[in-house]
Amino acid sequence: EEEQMASESSKPASQNTETKATIARKGEGSVLEQIDQGSVLKLPSSLLFENATSDAINQDMMLYIERIAKIIQKLPKRVHINVRGFTDNTPLNKTRFKSHYELAANRAYRVMKVLIQYGVDPNQLSFSSYGSTNPIAPNDSLENRMKNNRVEIFFSTDANDLSKIHSILDEEFNPHKQQE
Repeated sequence: EEEQMASESSKPASQNTETKATIARKGEGSVLEQIDQGSVLKLPSSLLFENATSDAINQDMMLYIERIAKIIQKLPKRVHINVRGFTDNTPLNKTRFKSHYELAANRAYRVMKVLIQYGVDPNQLSFSSYGSTNPIAPNDSLENRMKNNRVEIFFSTDANDLSKIHSILDEEFNPHKQQE
């Protein structure tokens, strides 16, 4: 299965026919939050995967994740990146996954593998699965369930590097913020 995962995500993003403007627009669903322990980039699963699957990350988002990988490479090597998978609580009938933890783990693993493919040091990376725990919204509507289906990229380091990380990530993900 790991070979299948690797081959599905190894298609070059250059085969994509969509423009970088489209990629930027699709990446707009992502949210960067600066917190005391580091920074969290939240990527809605709907931008990355088909519903209730961890099937290959679509080619449109490969360029976005490649951009994230290039940004990570600008960070100090002491920065640790934990790719975290989350789901909603919708029953997983008719899927190959036995639990929400398994689905969330597969999604986080796939994103981590793409980051490695684009040159992120594997020693800086780990992945975690939270399944349907830790929702950010009640699972009472489609819109809220879409918020809960997400992959978060968590950047952490010691307190000395925190302001540098925040500065680099803000500059890269919120360029308009610098002009305000």
